[in-house]
Amino acid sequence: MRREHTILLRKQRAVYFSIPKNACTSLKSVCCSLLDLRVDEPWQVHLQDYPRFTARLRDRVRYFHFYKFAFVRNPWDRLVSC
Repeated sequence: MRREHTILLRKQRAVYFSIPKNACTSLKSVCCSLLDLRVDEPWQVHLQDYPRFTARLRDRVRYFHFYKFAFVRNPWDRLVSC
């Protein structure tokens, strides 16, 4: 997973792994409100500078107790959607 596809929610003790074409805009909007980031238009959630989760070994220990989540989509549905 690339670093730019993660959002670190320290206060909520969670890490969101963003997967394109999978309710990404809705979940990023929720992350913006949790992080108090101002967004005027829905598409602007993709332009925000979110705190990122790094996957280095020393950081994995630090975030071991964080809730990590992602949502996946049926591959066939995603293909039809494209």
